Amino acid sequence: MPDPRIRGQKREAVFARAGYRCEYCQTPIDFAIQPFVAEHIMPVVRGGKSNLENLACACGGCNGHKSDKVDASDPVEDIRYRLFNPRTDVWYEHFAWSADFTHVVGITGIGRASSDALHLNRPGLVNIRRLMVLGGVHP
Repeated sequence: MPDPRIRGQKREAVFARAGYRCEYCQTPIDFAIQPFVAEHIMPVVRGGKSNLENLACACGGCNGHKSDKVDASDPVEDIRYRLFNPRTDVWYEHFAWSADFTHVVGITGIGRASSDALHLNRPGLVNIRRLMVLGGVHP
């Protein structure tokens, strides 16, 4: 659940730092069908703070699937990995685009566990990516 106190300048700083894209699925805010939030990387219920170092720009879908999770099982290795952290991890070190640029492919245990847990290839996202590719605005 997003923190309703994260508004104004702090929220704008989180969004601007992310280039107005979800830091998990990479969807641009202008193409999202759900509101974006300043999401707690380390959930408040697990001791996370509402400071800029612990906040990520997330679409409603990624935020909802992440919830209070901090780790997940890699569907390939069946090992638990911490979830992708936009403040300390580089997206392209853990994820890649499929050949047609419509699917996020986890290329590490962290990437696969995060992709699976956050449902980074939800049908609606795949459809939006397909349209963005056709429009020349993705990736």
